[in-house]
Amino acid sequence: MFYKAKVGFLLKKFLEKYLMKMDKSEVVFEAQCVADVGKVFYYQDKVYRSIARANVQDEIKQLISADFFPSLVESGLIDTKIAELDLIDLRGHLILEHKMLRAFLHPAEYTNKMFYEGALTIIHILKILTRNGYVLKDGHSFNITNYGGRFFFFDFTSITKSSSISYEWFEEFYKYFAIPIYLASKRQTYALAKEYRREHKVGLGLKLADNKFLKNWIFRELRKCAKNLNKPILFVNELEAWLLRHPPVEFGGYWDNYNQDHSFDIFTPRTVKQRFVYDILSAQPSRGTLIDLACNQGYYSFMADHLGYNVVAVDYEEGCLNKAFAQSQGKNISYAHIDFCYPTPSFGIGNVGPNSIQRFKSDFALALGLIHHICITQRFSVKLFCETCILYSDKGVIVEFVFPDDKYVKAWEQAIPEDYNIDSIKRYFQPSYSMCSLSEVMNDDGVHRQFLYFFK
Repeated sequence: MFYKAKVGFLLKKFLEKYLMKMDKSEVVFEAQCVADVGKVFYYQDKVYRSIARANVQDEIKQLISADFFPSLVESGLIDTKIAELDLIDLRGHLILEHKMLRAFLHPAEYTNKMFYEGALTIIHILKILTRNGYVLKDGHSFNITNYGGRFFFFDFTSITKSSSISYEWFEEFYKYFAIPIYLASKRQTYALAKEYRREHKVGLGLKLADNKFLKNWIFRELRKCAKNLNKPILFVNELEAWLLRHPPVEFGGYWDNYNQDHSFDIFTPRTVKQRFVYDILSAQPSRGTLIDLACNQGYYSFMADHLGYNVVAVDYEEGCLNKAFAQSQGKNISYAHIDFCYPTPSFGIGNVGPNSIQRFKSDFALALGLIHHICITQRFSVKLFCETCILYSDKGVIVEFVFPDDKYVKAWEQAIPEDYNIDSIKRYFQPSYSMCSLSEVMNDDGVHRQFLYFFK
C-alpha cells in the first residue's frame, strides 16, 4: 500500500513538473487590454480560451450543447468546442478550443463594404441568440475578423443569458458600427467612414458621437430602437432594418478594370510572372503563411491558397479588395485594406494591440506590381520599401521590378530615384536575405520587367 502511494506521489510530482515546464515554454498568452472572465492563449498551433468563473463556465457548456449552436456557427460565431487540456496554471478553468483564423484585423483595416458585412454578421448572430434567451455584452467593432470570404465574431465570453440588451451594448454599437456605416452610406461623407474607424476610445469622431445634435437629429431614427432594449427580438429586427437602409455607396476605383484573369487554370501559369511566382511557391518544402502586399483582385493570393499557404491579402484599392473578398469563400485568405506606406500602428490600452506588421508577418511576402508606384509616384524611399518588405517576411520575398523604360512608367514622366535599380535593391535586401534568384527579363509590347526572389 505504501509502495503504491509512493509511486503515485512521485508520478504526480513528475507530471506537475512537466506541466509547469510546458506552461512556461509552450503556452503563449495573448495580451489583454482589460481583465476579463478568462484568457486567450496559443499552444501547439491552436488557439484556446480559459474561463475562470464557474457561472460563466456553466452558461458556455449549455450554449455549446444547445440545439441552436450549429446555426450560430453557420452565421459567423467562431467554431468552438470544449478542449481536454490540462495545464497547471489553469486548473479549475474551462478550456475552449476555437477555430484558428489567420489574422486579427483593426476596424480601420476593412473596406466600407466589408465593414458593413461584418456588422450584419453580428446582427445575424444576435437574432439567433435573442430567440433563445441570450444576448451580447460587447457591441464594439474589435470582436470581428474576416477569413475565407466571410466574417467571424470571436468574443465567445461576450455571450450571456439575459432577457434584455443593455444600453451599454447599444451605445457601443452606435459609436463603433452605426456612425461609420452611416458615413459610408452617403457620397459626401464616404471617405470619412474609414478615418472614423481609425480611432479607438479617443478622437474627434468619437467625441462628436456624443453630440446631442447627432444623436437627436441625424440618428434619431436609429436611437428610437433603444426603446425596445427590453424586447430584444423586436430591437434586433429594427436595428437590422436600419442597417439594410444604409448600405455603403459604391464608387468605381482606378484599378477596377485591371486585367487579373481568374478564369484560367491557376496550375497552368502562362506568363513569365505567373510561372516565376508559381515555381518559387510550389518549390518550398513546407507551405506556411504568406502576405500579398498588393493583391489587386487576388490572383496570386488565390494561387498561394491553392498551393497550401495561409494568406493575408492586402491592397489599398477598395473595389479590387471587395471583388477578391467576394470570390474567396472557403479559401484560406484574410483581407486587409491598408496603405503599404502607412501600416496600422499599435492600439488599445497600453498599445497591447500589435501593429499591422506584427500581426501580418508571414513566412513569405509578395511585392508584385508595387515598387514603381511606391518609389516613383509616391517618392517612398527604395531602401525603406525593401526594409518594409523584410519586416513582413521571415523566409523570402518576391519582388516585381519595373524598369524605368517600361511604357507605364515612362507615361508618368516622373523623376526616377538614383537607387531605383536592381543592384541597389539587392544591396538593401542583403543584410536579411543573402540569396537572390532572378527570372528571365520580360520585355514585350513596351512592358519591361524582371522578378526577384530574395531568400536565406
